[in-house]
Amino acid sequence: MSDERRTQLQRRCGSRLRKAFRGLLKTHEPGTIDVVMFWPPDHDAIHFLASVDRKETSWDFDIPTKQWTVAGDPDDRWPSDLLMDVRHLFRSVWKDVAASSNDTRAYLRLHEDDTGIDLKNGRQVADRDRPDHIEPDRIPFTRTGESTRNRSRDGEKFRLGDTLAQVQRACGVDAPPDEKRRGVTQYYWPDRGMRIEFEKDRVALVVYFAPFAQKIGGAWIGAHAWEIHDRLGPANREFMTSRGRIWHYDVDGTLVVSFDRKDRVSSIGR
Repeated sequence: MSDERRTQLQRRCGSRLRKAFRGLLKTHEPGTIDVVMFWPPDHDAIHFLASVDRKETSWDFDIPTKQWTVAGDPDDRWPSDLLMDVRHLFRSVWKDVAASSNDTRAYLRLHEDDTGIDLKNGRQVADRDRPDHIEPDRIPFTRTGESTRNRSRDGEKFRLGDTLAQVQRACGVDAPPDEKRRGVTQYYWPDRGMRIEFEKDRVALVVYFAPFAQKIGGAWIGAHAWEIHDRLGPANREFMTSRGRIWHYDVDGTLVVSFDRKDRVSSIGR
């Protein structure tokens, strides 16, 4: 963390953020406030959206780059402690604002994330564990098409948290991974149908796609939604995107099964 940056954020942004929160409380008397932070920052500012009781609302707050920049920051990337410092700003301001509205809960999340920071206590809370969570209706799928049942054995040769050296041995490679962004490297092998991300030389994310032909957690590329449902049961969570549905399972850890618009598995993530 940066004490200088935190002090600067409070001085330059604290009153505007306090005014924005109080405006929402006065106008809507909400049960829940969600603030979405778009990350990483744009060249001009850190941008935010707000919703009240799950409905997007007007929100006049951002953090211009010049207001979070301090001496010594790198020129070609954002500081590693910036995210923590912004979260600290939101928590400290909300603590002041919430003194007059103890019944309202406020969360800060990164865009496209399904967890948020409870601004009252700083804990990370999954959407499904929130008091205001309502499980959405599932979108029905058809049972058309011949079975694509895959008889190959499980093809998971490594897991989250495994070291770079373990992955290299399992995949028979010596070359180092490419740098994707600061602190994150990856192997991207379209010919194998694999993308592997590392943080501090440990596996942080794995995505399998065509032509990967083996099973991962009982799912396989090209399977119909009904085949995955028959094998793994109803998903813990379902999301709908413009590309198709996404199912989240807990199968020896998180298993994310993404489908195309024809309800065939297009990728599998760990």
